[in-house]
Amino acid sequence: MEQQAKERILTAAKHVFSEKGFDGARMGEIARAAKVNQAMLHYYFQSKEHLYEEVLHNFFAVKQVSSFVSLVNKFDLTPSQRLYLEIYVMIYLNNQPVNQDFERILYMLISGVGIKKFMSITKKFYFPVLQLLENTIRAGIEKGEFESHDPIMSAIEISIFTTHFNGRSRFFEGTKWNEHINKEIGIKEIFDFFIRYTFKGLSPAGREFSIPVIPENIMSEVDNTIGLILKEVKRGFNE
Repeated sequence: MEQQAKERILTAAKHVFSEKGFDGARMGEIARAAKVNQAMLHYYFQSKEHLYEEVLHNFFAVKQVSSFVSLVNKFDLTPSQRLYLEIYVMIYLNNQPVNQDFERILYMLISGVGIKKFMSITKKFYFPVLQLLENTIRAGIEKGEFESHDPIMSAIEISIFTTHFNGRSRFFEGTKWNEHINKEIGIKEIFDFFIRYTFKGLSPAGREFSIPVIPENIMSEVDNTIGLILKEVKRGFNE
């Protein structure tokens, strides 16, 4: 019952914040939409600020970052195999259909006074992933599997593409590329393109690049974990 009440509150808060913004939203309105009394609302979420941050944490999957890092670190893999899995997980986690309420909240954050809060939240999930990628690329360079004169820039390029492609695809609406970008390309096509692009770019000079092979049992466990993470992210945020 407690978990259901919290989920109702988060769902109601998502809608109200997307319509009114942080400043315009009222805790009483959120409580009524969630069908709870205001005392219960303050019991679970002590303030509007706390509730707003919890909504953002769910949207940005901040709490799931540790699950992602633990998943990749679980297996005994070569740097090439690790990078393959890191890209795979990031693309399949970050390129799901975008929630409309999230789009509105995100627009309010980045277009106004909420930019500092936006940066604070994104750093909590972006920096650990960036560090994971950098470590993998450096390990690959040490073992002769990769070549990059700037591992940090390589890691940033990978992280930006894998976490922002879905959002940037809206940029092409109304152009000659829209049909291809937004209707013909799915998550599998995004992954297939970028995995080849990445490994070709990191391949040492004079060596033909190859895509690493991941054992089926590992891929099966990874897919199951991705499913659980996505289920947790979406929990309480159904339309």
